[in-house]
Amino acid sequence: MKSIQQQVITALGKGSFYFLDGELCYRAYQSDVQEKAERWLAKNLQEILDVILNLTGIDCYKYIGFNTGFYGLHNSDGVTLSFEHVSSESDAYCIFNACITYERGPKAGNKLPKKKFKVGRRTKLRAFLRLCRLEPRRESEYHEHMGKLKSKLFEAKVASTRNGNKLDKDTLIPLNVSENELRESLSALIEISVNDRHYFDNFSALPRQAASATDVSDLRYDGALVKENVRANSTALISRKEVRKHGSLVSAASTHDYWLSEYSKELKVSRYK
Repeated sequence: MKSIQQQVITALGKGSFYFLDGELCYRAYQSDVQEKAERWLAKNLQEILDVILNLTGIDCYKYIGFNTGFYGLHNSDGVTLSFEHVSSESDAYCIFNACITYERGPKAGNKLPKKKFKVGRRTKLRAFLRLCRLEPRRESEYHEHMGKLKSKLFEAKVASTRNGNKLDKDTLIPLNVSENELRESLSALIEISVNDRHYFDNFSALPRQAASATDVSDLRYDGALVKENVRANSTALISRKEVRKHGSLVSAASTHDYWLSEYSKELKVSRYK
């Protein structure tokens, strides 16, 4: 059975990978291949991701989890999102403002149950989660959907390393890499097998016909193209030369016979002169 890397190479001959909104996607060049490719991708997603990310070295993070708390000099409500860098496996985090206390009623000012928070309509956390396509019916239900972020990859700049790798929340977005960008990175780094090489030269082309090991063509000194064909029959190998003349193929034996015939005619004519 082919390794995952070999399967990825084969898949590149039939379509393209790309990252959209943090998720790895695949587009097959032929519609009848798409459904099968999607099943293969879903079944081997993590292994395929490991191959592609290791080969390309894409700078990205995966989501680990979140916690709520009070931060800064003013003990402001907030949510900390925890990440891990895919290549270095170093920890990173990002803090967003969010409401983690009761705002009304007899419990106003008290902390909400563990990991529960509310997201304001015009907050940066709301904008980020909208980019991740997380939009629950109620503002108080975001904590129930945060696990969906684990299926995505993210890119961001590091804002500070004073207390670990703190990410700049203004640059934190789901990873997006186009088909052409990802193909260029993969084709430059993957050791392409002979059978798959032509897909990178012209990935829309059909597989090339393999050259026959029994056909040899060369140019003779007289400029005639001579082609040596070796054919096997039931008893032995038969060697036959062919000469291309005026757009048609004439066997060397026939050419020789023709020359002798013409020579004989000229000889007869000369005798009767």
